[in-house]
Amino acid sequence: LGSYWRIKTLLQRFAAPAYCLPGNHDVNERFAAALPGDGVHLTRALCRDGWQVVFLDSTVAGQDDGALSEAELAALDAALAAQPGLHALVALHHQPVPVGGAWRDEVSLANPDDLFAVLDRHAQVRGVLFGHVHQTFEGERNGVRLMGSPSTCFQFVRDGEGLGIGDDPHGYRRLALRPDGAIESAVCWLAGGAKVMDS
Repeated sequence: LGSYWRIKTLLQRFAAPAYCLPGNHDVNERFAAALPGDGVHLTRALCRDGWQVVFLDSTVAGQDDGALSEAELAALDAALAAQPGLHALVALHHQPVPVGGAWRDEVSLANPDDLFAVLDRHAQVRGVLFGHVHQTFEGERNGVRLMGSPSTCFQFVRDGEGLGIGDDPHGYRRLALRPDGAIESAVCWLAGGAKVMDS
């Protein structure tokens, strides 16, 4: 539990609400017990300023790859159906599309077709945001933007370089969700200078 208490303390320093979802290294019971409260939230969906952000749990206990259970898929479908007038961003840990690098693509979302079947029923979906790959990614599917975030820890080597730790610094992705449904994004690198990649 100590790691979760530490990250909660760090998140509270921002004096802004933080919304969290689990990754493959989390222990979900401890994650859910330690994080919520005092500005840190675990929730299914957030509706604000013309947008709905839906948070999904793609973790499978004891595995690096992920999957969305029938319950998660049903919850996503219900959340989107309840707010058809809001632009939607869907966030999960595991990547639902190939990102390059054979070993990375082996530890992805096991049932991406199930996810996209739900998303295809809801025209308001504008983007899908994921982590897990410890690198940046940009793509698009059926007009929906697909965005991979770098890690605040370390980045893996880039495509074709095998398995290992790369030279890229710690990073994160910043999003601006606009009233017209546009998503403005910048990837920010924290070490080795203010290296920012706008997209």
